[in-house]
Amino acid sequence: MVEEHQNKVKLLVCYHKPSFLLKDSVMTPIHVGRTNAKLRMGEADKNYQWLVNNMIGDDTGENISDKNDYYNEMTAVYWAWKNYEKLGNPDYIGLMHYRRHFIFDENITDVINIKNVDERSYYSFLKYDENKMPDFVKGYDFITHIGNVPNVYQHYIRNQRKEDLDRAIDIVLNKYPEYKDYMDGYFNGSESNFCNMCIFSKNLFFEYCEWIFSILEEFEKQVDMSQKRFFISERLTGLFIYKLMQNQKMKYKRLPIAFLEEPANVPIAIYAEKGEELTTAVNLYSILRNKGDYNSYSIYIFCEKGQVGYVEQKIKQYIEVQGKNTIRVIGTDDAPEILPLVIDEYLPKLGKCIYIWGKILAMHDLGEFYRICSVDDYLAVGVPKTLYDPAEPNKIINPNLLVLNLKRYKLNHVSENVREMLKNQVNEDILNRVLKNEIGYIHENFFVSEHLANYKECVLPLQAKRGEIQKYVLWHVFMVYDEVEPEFNVQGIFSQFWWDNINKIPYEFQKIRVAEESFKSLILVQQYEINAYDGIHKFDPVDVKAESNNEEWRNYGFFGKLKFYYVHNGLKQTLLYALQKMTGRAK
Repeated sequence: MVEEHQNKVKLLVCYHKPSFLLKDSVMTPIHVGRTNAKLRMGEADKNYQWLVNNMIGDDTGENISDKNDYYNEMTAVYWAWKNYEKLGNPDYIGLMHYRRHFIFDENITDVINIKNVDERSYYSFLKYDENKMPDFVKGYDFITHIGNVPNVYQHYIRNQRKEDLDRAIDIVLNKYPEYKDYMDGYFNGSESNFCNMCIFSKNLFFEYCEWIFSILEEFEKQVDMSQKRFFISERLTGLFIYKLMQNQKMKYKRLPIAFLEEPANVPIAIYAEKGEELTTAVNLYSILRNKGDYNSYSIYIFCEKGQVGYVEQKIKQYIEVQGKNTIRVIGTDDAPEILPLVIDEYLPKLGKCIYIWGKILAMHDLGEFYRICSVDDYLAVGVPKTLYDPAEPNKIINPNLLVLNLKRYKLNHVSENVREMLKNQVNEDILNRVLKNEIGYIHENFFVSEHLANYKECVLPLQAKRGEIQKYVLWHVFMVYDEVEPEFNVQGIFSQFWWDNINKIPYEFQKIRVAEESFKSLILVQQYEINAYDGIHKFDPVDVKAESNNEEWRNYGFFGKLKFYYVHNGLKQTLLYALQKMTGRAK
């Protein structure tokens, strides 16, 4: 334990649910939003009791605990400011989160994600020693974490509401005009504090609180705070720290942070359209293929009511999934473009859900995407129909890949409104009509879509090589095919990812594959596309029956085919094709 005379540092660790407990003479856990939690969870709830038994709450003394739904961890900061003596009047005070913690090692620069650690090893990993904390902070005005993004302003408006940030900036300039000289440098720069994680000296902490809460108070007066969760404070904190860092008299140091990952159960709704068994198989297989051991999935496959038995039979090998993963088939009379607007009727216990319809490939485990992809401010986020522009006020999305805020659905009576509209046969682009002004975009880091990626500009013989373009897609979470049909277009830049999944679909999915005649049609179309390719962009729709007897294809030379295959499909596929030709298995 730290000696009494040395106990000068307090680090608040914010919790809103049970998690890894950090608690000693320095680490001070605090339950944020306890006022609302008491009403929402009930005092008898075991999770609520764990929080009450293990930490202080932000609901005592002078507080804003009831504003936690939109103030987030700032309710803990406010409580500490107004109840400082209850913390022992420390010389330094800091803030961390239940899953985000400082690593007390200046030689590390990155954010480090951590899984499956125990308490003892985690303290060691953080390089934390409560007895050394007084010396660690001694002589410094503040200690902070600085994250990096391409552009601070653009990063915010790509993920949250532009009008909110612009409003906050105006308030700062009106109340504190001296910040004008720092605005461009900060918001057009790449560095900011994105977690409100800082350790301040006492005097600086009080200065910070006076400044930021005066801004947030005015912001609250000017903005409708209902049903919204704001992240303005993080950018304001970043601005405050940026200004401090320009003061050469300030002594500070920067620390990395550890992000403690928790297992997530990811609910995924997939619409299995009649006649599109191959699409459903590829969707489902790509999701299961890339799932890690850490997270679990609850997969809901929707289909026409009369098709439930058929779909269950097709995926019977995956219905009984081992462990915590489940697959359930649900019959519906709602069309696939209607279903995402009324899906809370079928899944009433869910607050958030991924919805997939059409040709979508999962490229990675969906756990981190599900955790990070925020829908707090929206009814739904999705892939834009037009060019990706997060500043566009009237966002329009496709129904093929969505993340739905079902909790907000209920508050806004979305399904009831849709049912009323359907009575009047209003269904043209009903998704965007119903969700108007409550739509966000899935961040472009999470997906690649051929029409949004300007893939037509990337086809050889232009400068970008095919392999380079395909390498670019590999770190994205989703591949969205919404313009070029990958099964009908062999030269599509991203078609190989689709065929890679088809070729690896395990035995239990064999009957889901398209019929033999359909495969022959696919091959004929691919052959025509190869023959027709002129190096410029020829993607016109093909009449399979008309082109099956194409004379030009018959005269297309073997070496010409090999050359094309090598340029567009690589050595492995070329050798395979050549072998098939030589053995008579390819036409």
